[in-house]
Amino acid sequence: MRYFFLLLITSCSIGLSFGQIDQPSLGAGYSNFTFYALNDMSQTAYSHNDWDIAFSTDAFGAGIFVNEGVGLSFTGQLPVTELYLTESSDFDNVDTSNMVRIYNQEITWEEGAFNHVKDDNNPSDYGWGDYDFTTHVISGTRLFVIHLKNGDYKKLFIESLSSSLYTFKYANLDGSDLVTETIDKSSFDSKNLAYYSFEEQSVLDLEPENWDMLFTRYTTPLDNPSGGFIEYTVTGVLTNKDILVAQADGIDPDAVDAADYEDEMGPEIETIGWDWKEYTGAWTIAENRVYFLKNNEGLWKIQFLDFEGSSTGTATINKTFLGSVVNMDEIITFDQELIAYPNPAQEYVNIALELPSAVEQAEMSIINSAGQAVANLPVSFEAGLNVKQIKMDYPAGLYQVIIYFDNTVISKSVLKK
Repeated sequence: MRYFFLLLITSCSIGLSFGQIDQPSLGAGYSNFTFYALNDMSQTAYSHNDWDIAFSTDAFGAGIFVNEGVGLSFTGQLPVTELYLTESSDFDNVDTSNMVRIYNQEITWEEGAFNHVKDDNNPSDYGWGDYDFTTHVISGTRLFVIHLKNGDYKKLFIESLSSSLYTFKYANLDGSDLVTETIDKSSFDSKNLAYYSFEEQSVLDLEPENWDMLFTRYTTPLDNPSGGFIEYTVTGVLTNKDILVAQADGIDPDAVDAADYEDEMGPEIETIGWDWKEYTGAWTIAENRVYFLKNNEGLWKIQFLDFEGSSTGTATINKTFLGSVVNMDEIITFDQELIAYPNPAQEYVNIALELPSAVEQAEMSIINSAGQAVANLPVSFEAGLNVKQIKMDYPAGLYQVIIYFDNTVISKSVLKK
């Protein structure tokens, strides 16, 4: 799928066009997972020990995740949470002899480890349960065992997802200490996940309202010397839902053009991931790499500059706001053409536009061939024909004159001699 966007450099964004340095942190020993917002540089951190499993709150999702943030670190052994699929379907008679450990895949916030055991050829199979196309209820079909941070093993069965209500139960392997819980995902409709702690026997709302990047620990498959792969715990970055990201490699971070990576932008949550750094006795950073990230505010360029490792868990980033972004599917167009004359232009160009009604607040931007705004002019229009004269005090070349207001964008190419 291709994603088309138009970069609109506004007068506000010009003030932010120079990079800002910030230092999101996971804490010493990577003990925390930290939600980070690009716009206000806010950080919201929680301990990895706070939760064990989490439930997707997407209206049509049924994803369930296991906490992969705890495990080995450079500072020693941390408590571990592990999820296993059993061959049992009877909660009262769990068979632990041939259990297989399962993992999240970090592709989307709508499918976790509990889902990845599904049969891809069966559209009703959600992994932990089957969907009934008549009742619209997902009923549990697979039995899991979870190893908790305190060393306990619990058998765990997701009984159902009916409407917005998850119901699940868990107990010791011998059936003692049975607990049944419900989670209403409609109470978390602005979040990706609702979290649950077995130790506290409580549902947790941990996700802030506004965030773009999650600095955390998770497992990912890496090649091993024998030609296979192993699940390895890494420290990296996952991105929020509805965010698009592209990775640009082998570039000059100061000169790279976001427009060259428009077709590569996608919603996978691990595009930034963990490999912007490498440990070879000391941490080194991929110097010729940046990431372009589109969120609700607009388009950002992100460059990693440093990583301090487990001593502090702090990463240093250079973030640059490139401008507002309008989804091309949302643009309103007029039949009237934006007319530019003379074109090619020399000292001046006249921009003529006929509108059906007056516009009190609009903006006119002049963008050069490198995608940079050379001018941003507040303008207004009367109903009917409007003519604006623009001084073309710029080097020879091709420019785009863009007028935008609300979700309306009108543009014209102008050649400067």
